[in-house]
Amino acid sequence: MKNKSKKRNLEGLINIELILDFIQKNKLSKSAFAKTCGISTALLTKILNGYCDMGTSKVVKIAKAMGVKFTQLINDDKANNF
Repeated sequence: MKNKSKKRNLEGLINIELILDFIQKNKLSKSAFAKTCGISTALLTKILNGYCDMGTSKVVKIAKAMGVKFTQLINDDKANNF
């Protein structure tokens, strides 16, 4: 029996708008930003679409690439319900 990974709905949990603003302001492609973060373009796309199974380490990588704190990418009011 295969262990299927469940996709978690991250919509509202991750501050996607902050990520998109960063990409736009820095005139980066999504693939260039993903490479800077050390994640795949496919994973970034899933994150931006609100669905992904990932640990906090990926969010930390994104935050570091953006030069922001991990907590700035997390919407606290949604995290308590996650």
